[in-house]
Amino acid sequence: MIGGRNSAVECQLPKLDVVGSSPIARSIFLLLLFTPIFLRAQVTTDIFQPFHQGQAIELPGTTEYMGDLPQEATWVDEQEPFHTVDGVLARSVGWVGPGTPAALGISGGSPGVLFEGIPYPLESAEVLNWLPVSRDMELLDFPAAAWWGPTAATGAVQIRLPDTPGVSPDNLDLWGGSVGMGGGEGFYFNPFFSAEGDAQHGFLNGSPSDTLRFLSGWRWASDDPVVVQSGILGSQWFGGDDWYSFFTSLKWESPDFQTIELKPFVQTARLDGLEVLEYGGQVNYHLNMAGALESQLGAGFSHDDFSSMPPPGLNREYLQNTETFDVLGNFLLNTAFRWDFSQTSSVAFSTILGCQYLLGDLQLVESYDKAVDPISSQDIREEELGFRYQPDAELASSVKFVDEWAGTNSWTGGRIKIQWAPAETTLFAFQELHLEVEEEFLENPSGTSVWDTGGQVSWNFFQPLSFRLGGRGISGQVFHAEMGTDCRIMNRTKIFVSAENVTNSPVSWPDPTAPTGRILWLGVETSF
Repeated sequence: MIGGRNSAVECQLPKLDVVGSSPIARSIFLLLLFTPIFLRAQVTTDIFQPFHQGQAIELPGTTEYMGDLPQEATWVDEQEPFHTVDGVLARSVGWVGPGTPAALGISGGSPGVLFEGIPYPLESAEVLNWLPVSRDMELLDFPAAAWWGPTAATGAVQIRLPDTPGVSPDNLDLWGGSVGMGGGEGFYFNPFFSAEGDAQHGFLNGSPSDTLRFLSGWRWASDDPVVVQSGILGSQWFGGDDWYSFFTSLKWESPDFQTIELKPFVQTARLDGLEVLEYGGQVNYHLNMAGALESQLGAGFSHDDFSSMPPPGLNREYLQNTETFDVLGNFLLNTAFRWDFSQTSSVAFSTILGCQYLLGDLQLVESYDKAVDPISSQDIREEELGFRYQPDAELASSVKFVDEWAGTNSWTGGRIKIQWAPAETTLFAFQELHLEVEEEFLENPSGTSVWDTGGQVSWNFFQPLSFRLGGRGISGQVFHAEMGTDCRIMNRTKIFVSAENVTNSPVSWPDPTAPTGRILWLGVETSF
């Protein structure tokens, strides 16, 4: 369950604060899989976003400015462009870590990967190994199947279209690394069209690995109350795997009352010799009763033709309902249910139940998530109970008790997260200091336990120079660290240098496309 606030500076786009948003939020939260998709065009100015100020996450079916979320949702932005998606996950506490043969907890499984709400059509996470990082991504580290379908039973990675605010400069990045790694990336934006693409050279599984990726979105019509827009993702690994996805969204909206959206899509994918062609669509109806109650109905259909399956192929359908209640302002409650059907599974049931109580600077949260893993067919469940404390715009902290189940395997533990971003830095020459530390502890009934620790710190030094340090350590493993610096040499040009796997441990970290050991990078970024 999450809450938020209405703000005059916000446009009418569905979004969610990153961790650290207002504890006095009052807006309503609504869940829905395959919501209408927008080319993101908002920058928030809420002072209650201390660490990633101005960043927002769009979630299915939301129509208001959102607040805190009991489950973890992380916005990935301004990452070094030479990372893979799997490399980003390796940095995140709770996900499968470097050199860890078997991670505890449900996040040790394979997360679903989606493009603007459309799931990757193959039930495999290998695409994460070579799909390069998009600058607009979301990591949802909990059973998210009630939003995103069965492939998100252990979590989800959501790839978004580039921003189109009409003010972002066009960019060009070029970089190179040790042992022959390198690539380039380019961006183009205007109010009606956006495009982003990159090429990358690495060594997946010790062999040369080249990838290409592009994202593009365009708005055909945006006259109230009708919005028509399209988007496309193309990603290809020269080892023979690829993923191409295209959608068009036709939406009739009345933001204060009801919204109807139709979204057809078509996509193809190839992985390890298996090919699939998928086409389908979703229809969504959203009703808002003066903010006190929001209700959403959704349905979708898709047809898959696999190279390994004789005709007529595989049909998939889903139905979803979400209800959200605002009880006297301080107490919020939501329920989300989803049913998925196909010839291989008569029904896969997923649910999210959540509530929160706002008490001054303290926010009490409780949630329950349940899904069915599409590969193992086992139940995935997670329960959280805890609180978030945020006395001001500079400090945010959360403490949560966690109970997880994957079939008959269970884990019990907790999470602690602290973020600090002082408005004024008292240390000499230090500016824009941002600090984040996170800890997760899990234990199974046999007594096997794991401590997972991660953090990052960034700061500016004498304005042109910015520095960053980060790392992650898991019980029994070497602490993996990385560091880097940016130097702006002109108004629109900067040079960046970084070192990955500083401890030089014999693993590929954080990216499986990198050789083992330490990797050094040098690049330049310019805007025009």
